[in-house]
Parts: sequence; structure tokens; C-alpha cells
Amino acid sequence: MKKNPLTIPGAVKHIITTLRQHSDPDRQKNAQRFFKHPVSVYGIETPVLRRIARDWQKSLRKTWNVDKAVQLCQRLIHERHIESKAMGILILSAFRARFHTGMIPIVKKWLESDCDNWATVDTLAPCVLSPLIDMYPELIPQIMAWKTSPVLWVRRAAVVAFIPHVRKGNYLDFAYTLSESLFHDTEDLMHKALGWMLREAGRTNKKRLQAFLLLHGTEIPRTTVRYAIEKFPEKERKHLLQATR
Repeated sequence: MKKNPLTIPGAVKHIITTLRQHSDPDRQKNAQRFFKHPVSVYGIETPVLRRIARDWQKSLRKTWNVDKAVQLCQRLIHERHIESKAMGILILSAFRARFHTGMIPIVKKWLESDCDNWATVDTLAPCVLSPLIDMYPELIPQIMAWKTSPVLWVRRAAVVAFIPHVRKGNYLDFAYTLSESLFHDTEDLMHKALGWMLREAGRTNKKRLQAFLLLHGTEIPRTTVRYAIEKFPEKERKHLLQATR
């Protein structure tokens, strides 16, 4: 009996079949250079992946509720391939208007168990955690507490979740507090995430970012500083690099 594609097992089967059909062996090989450890990829270009996701978003949003979308995401995020994980997250993001606080422990479990690379985290955090922060600001202390997690991906998600907000000048106090508390994290991927968040925070308040960097100086990882100031004019970049050395 053929499975109904609008059931969770049916949707999973059809999605994975579609992803395999778009697999590109050359892109599979090239993708590995962006990761420090082996990852499983189909080698699908991001615009193609997002187009496939939009088709599913449009179809499922009409008949599914958010909890069913969470279940689908859970099934897909268990898959090995990065694109399968991303599809689950992107489809779930179409239900953002119906997100609820009960999703937080589920998302944290995904980060602990199923997210094994920065690309998946950097899809999950802005697509799911950022809307939750927007809808339920009372969740911010809970998410900021993830900074002490022994799991790298949980810590990175806590930072990346704020990036869409600080880009608009929102929650800057929380972002700077979070950054300061993670200066001594030993993971390079955290140094890069902090720099990314600070760079975006500086888009709307450049003087505050400059003052923050000068205040903390040598405490800040060099990678973080470089990422944070990469959009500054060359003369200002050189000054800040020297002043924080």
C-alpha cells in the first residue's frame, strides 16, 4: 500500500527521495572542506534546497498543526545528511506563528543529540529559536543559560539565536552580556559565532561595539575581534586590532 505523502512517514520518504534525486557527487566532495570533521551531505545547492522546502511548506501548512511539523522535523533531523536535517528545520519554520514554549526542551535535545555540525545549528537557531525569542522574551534567560552546556552545539545555538535580533538593534544588552561570558570558551567555532553576533550588533550601534572591544581588549579571542570588525574601514580595523592585542 502506497504511503500518503501527507502522513509523517510518507512525507519523510518523499522528502528523502527528492533529496537523493538532487544529489551532486562533485558538491559532496567540495562540501567537506568547510567542516573539520566528516559530514554526510547530498551536495545540494542552498537555493535548490530552499525551493524544495517551500513546496513542502506550502503543502503542509494548509493541513498540519505545529506539533505535527515538530514530529516531522524530529524524524528528519535524526537523518545523517545535513540537507535532510535542514529540510525538517525549514519546513518547521513555516509554522513559526504557532510556535510554543513547549518546543524549547525538544530543540535543546536536538542540539545535544542530532546536531553534529555548525551548518545545522546555524539553520536551527535562526529558524526556530529566534522566532521563539521574539514571541516569548521570557525565554531569554533560559536560552542564555545554555552558555554553560558541555555541548558545543548548544552553546553556539544560544549565540546564533540572537543574531537576527541584534541585526535590528534588539536585545543588545543580552548579546553583549552573553559575549562577555563566553570569551574563555576554548572552541574556535564559538569564537567565530561571537564575532558574528558582535559584528551584527555593531551594524546599528557601531560606537557601542567599539567601546566594548576596547574595554575588554586582550580578553577577547582574536578570531572574535577580527570577525566583529571586518566591516569597519581599514584604518579603524587596524587601530582596534592593535588596541585589543
